[in-house]
Amino acid sequence: MNSTEKNRYGLKFESIDDMSELRGTKYKNTVDVYNTYYNNYINLLNKNPDNMIWVDYYKILETDGYEYLNQKLSKFKLSLINSYQEILNKSSKEGVDVVRNSEEALQKRNHNYTAMKIRCDQLNLYPDTNIINYFT
Repeated sequence: MNSTEKNRYGLKFESIDDMSELRGTKYKNTVDVYNTYYNNYINLLNKNPDNMIWVDYYKILETDGYEYLNQKLSKFKLSLINSYQEILNKSSKEGVDVVRNSEEALQKRNHNYTAMKIRCDQLNLYPDTNIINYFT
């Protein structure tokens, strides 16, 4: 949900607890959009277990990310190149407000997660716990 503050991706809303609209579909609020989005992923993964995997972006950035991603890719008999850590420690974009490396991305995630949790607590709006449990 934090990413919509930087780029709306076509999502129309005033605040997290207001009605939202995406591609002509109306939602109760931004959390409802989030729940719908991730429930679609769950449906895709459950319907296609042999040719799809879920990869947690932030687990890739952690110190054991190389092992984590190799384990996920092994399902398809694939593996990573040896320069994985070197790649993670470079920015993928240029500009003023970009994440420079994996450590900074993890710090930003922790900050954003805390800020979003505070907002959800204030509004008593939470992502579906089944979604959280599925992806953790």
